[in-house]
Amino acid sequence: MAITKTSIQFSHPDVEIFIPDGRSLEDALQRTTHLGIGAHQDDLEIIAIPGILDCWEKTDLWFSGVVVTNGAGAPRSEMHTPLTPTDFIHTRNEEQKKAASLGKYSAQIMLGFSSQEVKNPPLIPGLKDLHTILTHSEPEYIYIHNPLDLHPTHTAVSLLTIEAVRQLPLKERPKFLYGMACWGGLDWTTQGNQISFDLSAQPDLQYQLLDVYKSQNSVKNYPEAVMAKRKSNATFHHYDQKDEIPYLCFGLDLTPLIRDDKLSISGFLLSKIDEHRKQSSLLLDTYLP
Repeated sequence: MAITKTSIQFSHPDVEIFIPDGRSLEDALQRTTHLGIGAHQDDLEIIAIPGILDCWEKTDLWFSGVVVTNGAGAPRSEMHTPLTPTDFIHTRNEEQKKAASLGKYSAQIMLGFSSQEVKNPPLIPGLKDLHTILTHSEPEYIYIHNPLDLHPTHTAVSLLTIEAVRQLPLKERPKFLYGMACWGGLDWTTQGNQISFDLSAQPDLQYQLLDVYKSQNSVKNYPEAVMAKRKSNATFHHYDQKDEIPYLCFGLDLTPLIRDDKLSISGFLLSKIDEHRKQSSLLLDTYLP
């Protein structure tokens, strides 16, 4: 473990813990109100940005982040190609810590699992670790990848998190669970299913949080692309309204899945797709002979 001592036990020997203000992990998790759980280093700054901004420089609201995989399999630029897998993981973790410091997170935990482990369920150690984090933090809001994400590791981590939350007693579960757009958008969802998050605050901070990931941005220009997408979301959100908000991101409200354990995850998600199909069908039937 790095940076902080703790009595909390995790499964992977390469787990890293970073507390920007030097508190104990126990204290950092206890004060957490907003929690982001992502697959890779840099995912949190995309999917959990509403929570990060809500907690920015607040004393009563705190964001903590969890990265489940080590990020070793990411594409590399020529600059990073010579690095060993261990050195590349270290580089990515250091970038995540920079983002945690910049965003003033309460805690940043990197669980250290490989992407392959996550994509071959059941990942019992990962499930146990997420359960431990949830038990110690009891956040009101959780931001995860939406399970319809086009990246298989993102989807796997999302489903793993839902299972971990469902293992908690009902009274200890978060008030809200949001599945956020990352790889692939959610602008196709119907207005009733789509939750939009106003990201007007701190656009410079949003960019800077993405810009620390040099290992990723040397392959793809994520800061420019993500900010452009947030701008595009705001512009194209309503075709008949004047732009009032400069930046938006979208998510699915997954809270029903953690209120009713008998609710089928696949059935719930496929119903969103079916509603989109019905809406499209009605529109086509209106104009086609």
